Amino acid sequence: MTDQNNIGWGGLYSGHICIDYQTAHNQERERTTDRPANLVTLSDWTTPLITLLWDQLEAQWTLRNEALHGSIDDEQLQFRHSRLQERATQLYSQKKHLLATDRGLLDKPLATILDLNTPSLEFWVLQVTPAIARCRLNAEAILSDFHDIAEYLEEPAPTEPENDPDNDPDDQREF
Repeated sequence: MTDQNNIGWGGLYSGHICIDYQTAHNQERERTTDRPANLVTLSDWTTPLITLLWDQLEAQWTLRNEALHGSIDDEQLQFRHSRLQERATQLYSQKKHLLATDRGLLDKPLATILDLNTPSLEFWVLQVTPAIARCRLNAEAILSDFHDIAEYLEEPAPTEPENDPDNDPDDQREF
C-alpha cells in the first residue's frame, strides 16, 4: 500500500499500479491454477480492474451532475433558472452601494425580474452584472474622495501664538 501511496491512488485510473499487486496476483494465480503467472495474465485482471474503476468514477460523476443540474432537460432548466434568480437577487442587494444616478439599472421591481423566463433572465443577468460592477467601482472611487460634512463644520482648534522675542508683551527692555 505504501508503494501505491507513493505512485498515487489517482494513478490507478491511468493504469499506474504498484508491483505489490503483481506479486499478489502471481501468488494467487499459482495457488489457484496450473498456469504460471506472467505479464499477459497480469493484464487479464488489471484491464477489468481499471475498467471497473472508470465505471465507478463515471457513475459517481453522473450522480453528482444529476444532483447539481437535474437528470432531464426540464430539471436542468429549473436548476438554471433558480441559479439565475439567486444571481438577480444578489445584484439587487448591491443597489445601496450604487450612486443615485446609477440606481436606474435596478428600477424595475425585483419580482418582475424574477418572473422573466429563463433566456430573458439569463440575458438580463449577463447585461447587468458588468454594469453593476463598473458602477460600484465608480461609486467607491468618488466616495473615497469625500469627507464627512462634520469635518467642514467643526471650528478650528485655537492655536498658540508663536514666541516672537520682538513682540513679547512681558519684555520690559528699554531701547
